[in-house]
Amino acid sequence: MSLATPSKLRELQIKLYRKANDEPEFRFYQLYDKVYREDILNHAYELAKFGARIVNCADDFAILSRGKAKEALEWTRGVLERLELTLNEKKTSIRNARRQRFDFLGYTFGPHYRMRTGQPYLGYSPSTKSVARIKEKVGDLLVPSNVKPWAEVSERLNQKLEGWRAYFGRGSTAKAYRAVDQHVYDTVRHFLRRRHQVSSQGTRQFPEERVFGSLGVVRLPGPMGARS
Repeated sequence: MSLATPSKLRELQIKLYRKANDEPEFRFYQLYDKVYREDILNHAYELAKFGARIVNCADDFAILSRGKAKEALEWTRGVLERLELTLNEKKTSIRNARRQRFDFLGYTFGPHYRMRTGQPYLGYSPSTKSVARIKEKVGDLLVPSNVKPWAEVSERLNQKLEGWRAYFGRGSTAKAYRAVDQHVYDTVRHFLRRRHQVSSQGTRQFPEERVFGSLGVVRLPGPMGARS
């Protein structure tokens, strides 16, 4: 696997950099078609997989158990160079990934616990911040001032959800997916209840089966073999 930035993605980065540099006041509102490009998502996924490998590299993290902070930092700098990133010395801390959790590329790596048995395992899952961000985006879309036709609103909503799922589709996703689904259902129900002037909470008029069925809202199913 190569962690080098693909040429087409590098060209996009350069164009965006030049645009931002030449026009400081310009706002990049229409970047969804770029962010959801297959090559960009594939590259992001490869970086996320590399992050998962970091967690499982026992030999590399053995230096942490011996307390050799200098060696750990040098190893981290080498990883970031391969990712074409720079280490922020002020925000850098050393963690034992087998005992402590940390966030990387939108995922949380480290100790996890199976919901059914409570058995611990070393894994990764969508971070709390990543879940909060998609919830915020859903809320920003489904506001009372949005009077566009439901077909257009639901299409835009599904674009956001499918883009998020395309990136956060590995690791332990069950808990995050359930949290997002519940938030989406509640927000859509209240949005439609206000639009149709339903005096109740709208659970009878807009049950989950309808929201995720005939109303066409995407549900986030867990991928095959995903651990929870």
